[in-house]
Amino acid sequence: MLKTVIKLLVATSIYRWAKPKFKSLVILLSIVLLTLYLHSEYLDWSDRTNNEKYIGLSYIIKNLLLFLSLGFYLLLLRIQYLKSTEEITQEKQIGDGFDKFRNKDKLKTKSQQILDNKD
Repeated sequence: MLKTVIKLLVATSIYRWAKPKFKSLVILLSIVLLTLYLHSEYLDWSDRTNNEKYIGLSYIIKNLLLFLSLGFYLLLLRIQYLKSTEEITQEKQIGDGFDKFRNKDKLKTKSQQILDNKD
């Protein structure tokens, strides 16, 4: 019973983490799988034709593509995080009761207002 509850909690937390990132995760996984498949096909072709001239270069290109795709994914996650935090701060500022003071050039303290009224 306890194991089932723990598995359910873990699955729910993974789902909540992956739900907003689902599209980008699918794209990343498809790029990674396509890269690995194409590299495997190249190595198979190279083995069948005894053309081993560019095998080292193929590994460099494969690893470079994997690192670039992972880097773009992490950059995309960072941009999404910054946008979400910016939207949250904008929501907090709007309607907080200080809207009438936000666009004023200079605010005066109570003592300044009293001194201005005496003159």
